[in-house]
Formats: sequence, C-alpha cells, structure tokens
Amino acid sequence: MHLQQSELDTQAATLAAAQAADGERLAGQLRELRDEWLAPLMALVARQAEEIGRLTAERDAACTERDSLGAELASVEREARIQTSHNYLRATERHLQHVDTLHREIASAGRLVAAVEQRVVENELGHADDSQLIQELRLTVHTLESSLANAHYVAATLSATVSDLVGQRDTQLARVRDLESSTPPAGDAR
Repeated sequence: MHLQQSELDTQAATLAAAQAADGERLAGQLRELRDEWLAPLMALVARQAEEIGRLTAERDAACTERDSLGAELASVEREARIQTSHNYLRATERHLQHVDTLHREIASAGRLVAAVEQRVVENELGHADDSQLIQELRLTVHTLESSLANAHYVAATLSATVSDLVGQRDTQLARVRDLESSTPPAGDAR
C-alpha cells in the first residue's frame, strides 16, 4: 500500500505539474489572444465610439443651425410681407392724394369752362368784350394743360413707386431663396 501511495503521490504531482503547465500555456494563449486580437478590437471600438460622438455632435449642430435658419427665414418672410404691405399702403395713399388733387383741378377746370360758356352766351347777347373772352379761354387752356402735366407726373410717380416696390420684393425674394438654398431639408439633417 505504501507503494501504491507513493505511486499515487507521483501521479498526483505529475498531474498537478501537467495541469500547471496546461494552465500556464492557456494563460499564455489568452494573453496572446488579448494582445493580438482583443486589444486592437477594443481600440477600434473606442475610435468608432469617438467618431459616432463627433458625428452626433455635428448632426445636432446642423439641426440647431437648420432650426435657427428656419426661424430667421420665417422672420425675413414676415418682415418682407409687412414691408411690402406698408409700401403698398403708402403708394396707395399717395395715389389717392394725387387723384383727389386731380379731381379738384378737374372741378376747377369745369367751373372755368362753365364761366367761359357763360361769357360766350353773354357775348352772343352782346354783354361781354371779346378780349376778355380770349383771355379766359387762354387761362382755361393753361389750367387744363397744367392738369394734364400733373396727371402725367402722377402717372410717372406711380410707375416709379410700383417699380420700387417690385425691386424691393425681388430683393427680398432673392434673400429668402438664398436662405432656403443654404438650409438643408429637414429630413436630410437627421
């Protein structure tokens, strides 16, 4: 039995040594696996996580800029509508003032024509002097020519006002188009 015990102890020691050698060999293989495969893989995962973080930050910044530009565009459009309305109202007021002036001048010319007609009637009846009639006719012609010149001036002023309004509208629309072209569509940013 003693021999068997010694044999068992030897076998146990041999087995323990073999297990220790296997354990050391396995540990070496694990270190080699860690150094050759796992470490580069972990470095790649870390780089990709950094890249994802950077891309997420860029996307968030682009979305914020898009939202800001959208708000600015809405503000520019609102201001353009308001300014166009103000310009239109001012032009309309000026036009109405000119029309009122023309109506007064036409009424005045009508009164002059009525006075001339009265003079002609009086002249036919022999109550008025011809030179006074000619003078009144000249005055009426001069007044009518002045009214006509004023009407041409009003037409030119209104034409210039409309041209200015169209130019302002075109400028504002160009600015809006520039903002639209520099703003990515909402679906592309995310």
